[in-house]
Amino acid sequence: MSVDFPLRQARFSAQARLRALQADIMDLILDARRLLLVVRGAEKAAILHQALTGPVTTQCPASVLQLHPYVMVLADEAAAALLSPRADGTLA
Repeated sequence: MSVDFPLRQARFSAQARLRALQADIMDLILDARRLLLVVRGAEKAAILHQALTGPVTTQCPASVLQLHPYVMVLADEAAAALLSPRADGTLA
């Protein structure tokens, strides 16, 4: 057994606890009847685009919002800069 085993075990335990907490938070979010996402600033444009139009993945936790039946997004012009208009007048 190597000397760093307790460190690796502690790190794994912390990662496992973090994943469990993230899963609980996602469950709470998806259980909500309605969601309001407020996004402001150009620095959020890429992640907003990825969250709303990219695949649902753990690499982008906000992408889980695509699975919710009622999400309203309020974004300023800078944050919405990478979103494209859809036929129904909404942005994607």
